[in-house]
Amino acid sequence: MKVAIFNGSPKKEDGTSALTASVKDMMTAEGASAEEYFLYHMGIKGCLTCGPKGGCKDDVLKQLIDEFLSSDIVVFACPILMGRLAEPVNLITDVLNSEARFNESAAEAMKGKRIALAVTIDADEKFAVDGINYMKFFCDGTGLDYRGSIVIPHADREKVTSPAYQEKIRDFVSGI
Repeated sequence: MKVAIFNGSPKKEDGTSALTASVKDMMTAEGASAEEYFLYHMGIKGCLTCGPKGGCKDDVLKQLIDEFLSSDIVVFACPILMGRLAEPVNLITDVLNSEARFNESAAEAMKGKRIALAVTIDADEKFAVDGINYMKFFCDGTGLDYRGSIVIPHADREKVTSPAYQEKIRDFVSGI
């Protein structure tokens, strides 16, 4: 099983990265191959709606689209900022939405693909609702199989790696 983790955090050593490291470790322990992509550091700029003109023209975005389409499971991960998913995650979902609309083979490859959302937030969980709803909306509109989310409030690396949260992450992974 191939897993792609699209990490939209601007920091590589924060609570979100500790969360994705745990998810990746747990999935590989179950025999999956998992690759993490740090979207913020890849310089993606978002969708230019190239779909109607023959498909995405951006090399980095094309690589991410290919990884998305060739993976069995995709985990989107990011901090929730001001009640919204981090911008790199919004950008890649815009691009994937365009692919689903204008590329018939991509749309077919997306149907039923398992998607999960792993987020950290510097506030209470209730402030993650809009970001979670956005991901559900994206999945519904593209035929993806949304498998759920994990939200870690007031997150830092220490909290994410604590035994209590490792158990929650394990439950999250088993539900994907």
